[in-house]
Amino acid sequence: MDIKRNGMLLKKIRQKIKIVIYFITLFNFISCQSQKKHITLGSTYNNIVNFSDVIYNDYSGLGITQIKSKSISSFLNTKCKYFIQWNEENISNTHNISFTELILIDSKNDIKYGKEKIRYLFIEKEKGKNKELIDTLKIPKGFDYSQFNYKSGNINKTGIAIGKYNNSTKKESFELCELYGLNDKGKLSKLPLSTVIYDCPPPTYYLREYEPEEYSYEIKQKYNKSTIISKKWYGVYHVINKESKDWREEKSISLSISKDSIIYEIAGYQMYEKYLLKGEEINSNILSLTYLKYLDGIESAVLEKTKDFGKIYFDGKKYLWKCPYLDFYYHKKRYRLKKE
Repeated sequence: MDIKRNGMLLKKIRQKIKIVIYFITLFNFISCQSQKKHITLGSTYNNIVNFSDVIYNDYSGLGITQIKSKSISSFLNTKCKYFIQWNEENISNTHNISFTELILIDSKNDIKYGKEKIRYLFIEKEKGKNKELIDTLKIPKGFDYSQFNYKSGNINKTGIAIGKYNNSTKKESFELCELYGLNDKGKLSKLPLSTVIYDCPPPTYYLREYEPEEYSYEIKQKYNKSTIISKKWYGVYHVINKESKDWREEKSISLSISKDSIIYEIAGYQMYEKYLLKGEEINSNILSLTYLKYLDGIESAVLEKTKDFGKIYFDGKKYLWKCPYLDFYYHKKRYRLKKE
C-alpha cells in the first residue's frame, strides 16, 4: 500500500510541476510579447508597424498602411491611437540612416494626410537586418519638411528643414523656419538659421512628374532680420591689389553679398580661407561686417585676435573697405574694392 500511495503522490507532484512550468512559460511568453510591443529610443525592429496592435493595409484602395498602436501612442504621448505610415527616405550623406514618417489621425475612418495633420519622423539607423530608433522629429500641423544640403567645415552634410510650402502660384517656394542636423549616429540637433544651405529641394509631398516653372527656398524673414541688407549691396567685390614681383605674395580677396549670405574668400600661395560674415547697414552708404562662421579652408589664428571685418564705404562712385582683420596681413588702413 505504501508503495502504491507513494507512486500516486509522486504522480501528483509531477503534474503540479508540469502545471507550474506551463504557467511560468506562459508568463515569460506574455512578458516577451509585451516587451515586443513596448517602444523606446534604442528599440530595434524590422518595421515600425511591428509595434502596431492592428494593421489595415491598402486602406480604401489608396495604397497606404494604416495602423492602430497603443505603444506608439504612449511613446509619442498623444491621445491618437491611429496612424498612417506614409513615407520612408534614406538620408543623404549619412551612413545607413533613414526615417519613417507617421501621420497622426483621429480614427480608422480618417484618411487625410499631408500638412493638415501632425506628423512624426522616426530617425532610424540600420542595425544588421533591423533598424534602431535613434530620435524623433515632430512636424507641426500646417508645416512641411525636406532634406537640405549644407557644409560643416569642408564636409558635405544633410539635414532636415521644417517650413511652409507655397504652391498657390506658378512660383513655388519653401520658407524654412527650423533647421536640424544629424550626427554620425543619427541624433538630431538644431542648427542656426544662419547655416549656409546650398540645396533644398521641394518637400517629397509636392514632387511630381513635371518641375514647377519656378522654385525657391529661403529663410523665414522674421528670424533673419539681422542679416537683411539693401539690394544695392548685392554683388561680388574684389580687392584691388598691386601686382607683386613674387607670385607667391599675390592673393585673391573677394566678398560675395546676396540676400541669403555674405561670403568672404581669400586664396593665395599655401592659403585659402572661406568664412560666412554678418552684415549690418549703419546707414545707406556704410555696411558693417563681422565674422559669423567658418565655411572652408584654414581657420586663421587671426580670428583669436579680431573678428572685426570692418566697414565698406560707398561715396556714390567708389567702394572702400576698412578691415581690421585684413590689416594683420597687409598693414593697410583701407582697401579699394571693384564690384562686378
